[in-house]
Order: sequence, then C-alpha cells, then structure tokens
Amino acid sequence: MRPEPTPVGGADPAAGAGDASGDAAHPAASDLLRILLLEDNPADARLTRERLRGSAIDCDVATQLRDVSAERIGAVDCALIDLGLPDASGLQALQSIRDLAPELPIVVLTGFADELTGPLALRLGAQDFLLKQDSNGSGIVRAIRFAVARKRLQLALDHGHQ
Repeated sequence: MRPEPTPVGGADPAAGAGDASGDAAHPAASDLLRILLLEDNPADARLTRERLRGSAIDCDVATQLRDVSAERIGAVDCALIDLGLPDASGLQALQSIRDLAPELPIVVLTGFADELTGPLALRLGAQDFLLKQDSNGSGIVRAIRFAVARKRLQLALDHGHQ
C-alpha cells in the first residue's frame, strides 16, 4: 500500500520573487506539482517538506530505493533524491530511478559535496544537483519547477523531431 503524500501546497514562489512563505494567491491547479522525495533521514525529510511549504508541491516520501515502484513514480511530476540511502550508494539511486522512469525529471539533493558527483549526476540524467547545506526553500522549489519545465520542453522537442 502506497503511503499518502504529505501536502505542502500553497503559493507558487516561481510566480513571484522566489518567496516560499505562502503569502501570494494560490496557484491554478495546473501549477500544482507532486514529487517523490527519496530521503532516508527523517530530520532531512522533515526539513525539506518544511522548505517546500507554501510552494504548491505535494511530497510523497520514500525512505529506501526499494520502496520506489513504477506505480509510485508514475504518480509524480519529479523526483527529489538523496544519494546516501541504506539500499543504494552514490549514484545508484539516480540510475535506478532513471531506469524505472526515463522521462521523469530528477533533482539530486544531497550532502555529498565533492567536485565529481554533481557533474556526473547531470551526465547520468539529473536535471539539477543541489547541496543540502547550500539549499533554501525557494532554491529547491525553483530547481524542481525548472527541472519539470526543462524535461517537458526536452520531451516536446524530442517528439517533434521524430
């Protein structure tokens, strides 16, 4: 049975000045996004959900890669994934999600601050790479919304060239 998402909906900071406080008017239903947050640390998951509050982004949290199914992935617009999971190390989680859903935009949000992981994650298909320690709510929201928009544009262009 799939866990219910934790709603964190509200205002769309991408429509304003990047403020994730939720003071702006509620966005249209088409602006609502649903993400899969793949994060094993309960404190980090809670902090990320708090940072997304007021952003019109619903968050379904999975704590292990093995909890992520094709059905669960099919119900989201984007995946926000950590790279330090109990059942996947490094970029294995990214590769596994890409294998399950090649058209799903993925944003990596991790504490791994080495110089090689970010560029490699992008080459493996991540739309963005964020460091937990450097990311605030508006930055995470912006990365998710831009990742979804870029992937939709990329898919439209790919289908137009066929």
